Amino acid sequence: MYDATRESITEILTELQNEVEQFNSYGTQFRISYSHGWALSTDYNECTLRTLFDKADKYMYENKQGRQD
Repeated sequence: MYDATRESITEILTELQNEVEQFNSYGTQFRISYSHGWALSTDYNECTLRTLFDKADKYMYENKQGRQD
C-alpha cells in the first residue's frame, strides 16, 4: 500500500478481524483464521522493498506463534 499509516493499517486489520469473527460466529462447518505481518518504510533508515518483505514476513510468523487457535 502506498502512503499507508500505522492508523490506516490498524483500521484495516481490525475490520478484517471483525469480518473473520462474524463469519466464524455463524457456526459453519469450518472456521477461518489468518496471520498478518506488515512493515512501514519510514521505520528503517536504509529501506528497500526486500527489507519490507523480510520484516513483514518476520512479523507474520511472530503473529502466528502468538495466536491461540
